[in-house]
Amino acid sequence: MMLKQASKSAIGKPKTMAKLKHGMSQKGNRHPFYGAWQNMKKRCLNLNYTSYADYGGRGIKVCPRWLESFENFRDDMLPTWQKRLQLDRIDNNGNYEPSNCRWATRSQNVKNRRNRTPKQSIQRRRLFLFTQN
Repeated sequence: MMLKQASKSAIGKPKTMAKLKHGMSQKGNRHPFYGAWQNMKKRCLNLNYTSYADYGGRGIKVCPRWLESFENFRDDMLPTWQKRLQLDRIDNNGNYEPSNCRWATRSQNVKNRRNRTPKQSIQRRRLFLFTQN
């Protein structure tokens, strides 16, 4: 994928000093691939995100390379991405990292879930309610 050079940066620096853009994050026209990267980070890092208890709350992390930049995530995962596939962790107790992630259909992703006991479901709700206050 070709990188596009921004005409001006956020603080109005000339074109030669502006950051390069990947072209996948324009508001109103975000690429689903970019959304997968954003949602992965929200699940693991944002205490207020509804799914945090199932990801970051359980200790699931995003590898430092992918946290560093979208471009790193893109370079690792875009070659195998296809429309209508979802980011999936092969080992549900493992982190988001190249060796543990793949693109899966919704039905594959639904089957690749951990089993929850009733006690875990109650703990998840308590953690969610606690982080909302």
